[in-house]
Amino acid sequence: MLLILTSSGDLTATYLSEKLRESGVAFVRLDTDTCVGQTSVSYALADGPALRIGDEHLRADDIGVVWLRRPREIHVSIEGDAAEHAHVANEWGEAIEGFLAHVPLERWMNHPTCNVRASHKLEQLTSAAAEGLRVPDTLVTQSRVELDAFWRRHHGRVIAKPLASGYLERPDGSVASIFTNPVLETGLDAAPLESCPTLFQEEIAKDVDVRVTVVDDQLTAVALRRRVEGRQILDIRRDNMNDVVYEMCDLPVDVDAALRRLVASYGLRFAAVDFAVTLAGEWIFFEINPNGQWAWTDLAGATSIWKSFAHAFAA
Repeated sequence: MLLILTSSGDLTATYLSEKLRESGVAFVRLDTDTCVGQTSVSYALADGPALRIGDEHLRADDIGVVWLRRPREIHVSIEGDAAEHAHVANEWGEAIEGFLAHVPLERWMNHPTCNVRASHKLEQLTSAAAEGLRVPDTLVTQSRVELDAFWRRHHGRVIAKPLASGYLERPDGSVASIFTNPVLETGLDAAPLESCPTLFQEEIAKDVDVRVTVVDDQLTAVALRRRVEGRQILDIRRDNMNDVVYEMCDLPVDVDAALRRLVASYGLRFAAVDFAVTLAGEWIFFEINPNGQWAWTDLAGATSIWKSFAHAFAA
């Protein structure tokens, strides 16, 4: 049995659930944010843990795969103050995690500990380079002197981007995104070096961006092309990816082999990986997202990545 561990608003999980249902793949979906009231957990030392989701009653041995998608905070409705709400929600979380802890690591896609290991951009660059992938020259600094030297070394072709997440959600509910941006000479003085360490990289002269989706041994590579003033756009995510042209492509043999080694080194069964191909045809590794988005290329008609999941879950 496949257990989909996600949240009620996850459209990617809903998309894949529909495809799996059509394909006859048996699964149970656990939406963590709405699970209270339709879920129960029990445990006895002699019998081990049990999980009920609606009409489904599961033991840990019944679960062939846990697809860890996008679980969210558990919500509870009880009388009491905020501290009591937090206590009850934490008890629910610990009970569910206690059940899931009985599912062996290799049955997860991906296990949370593997996602954590694979989620640090700087370590990714080090590991990718060690596997033979070309990575951009990178500087993280709070020193204006170091930034100036880096900027001159790359003749002013330098970009800045977030180290962690570029998604900002404010208390009033408004959101904002920090995209990859060029560092112009006039903006060197404005670089937020005093606030926090900042990530700078050489700007790659891109012909095209490539998103590679890894599902076990299946790799799906899609070229993402959008020209602005005759050049590939610096950050393909801008403008909700309007006017992007999608095209399936093949990875060079050496890049394919190095990427498989890198993904395996983290113990990942799934990964969304960003590359660029230069005007000279060289493949440049940017980063891995071990729980990244992928369904949008299916919905755009460019891929059928859901089939890779269906194959993995039915195996």
